[in-house]
Amino acid sequence: MPHRRKCTLGKCCFCISLYCGSILIAFYTIMSGLLNAATLADDIIFRKNLSSDNWVKWFNIGHVCLMIAAAVILLVAVMTPLIYTA
Repeated sequence: MPHRRKCTLGKCCFCISLYCGSILIAFYTIMSGLLNAATLADDIIFRKNLSSDNWVKWFNIGHVCLMIAAAVILLVAVMTPLIYTA
């Protein structure tokens, strides 16, 4: 595959290394997921109007959990050294 190198990026956003960019993206995703979870919990606990369906709330809770889990997996994958078994 001679064109494979043209499709891979060596830097994140063309300005910082891919390693640091992945760590920054993981931390940003974790923080935004936690902020979203706090907002969602505040909305569920303190809202007096029950106009939204239950499945919408469970979908949002599942989405927040999935987003935080994906960010943690990205962070662990980037921070652990690569082990080649070749």
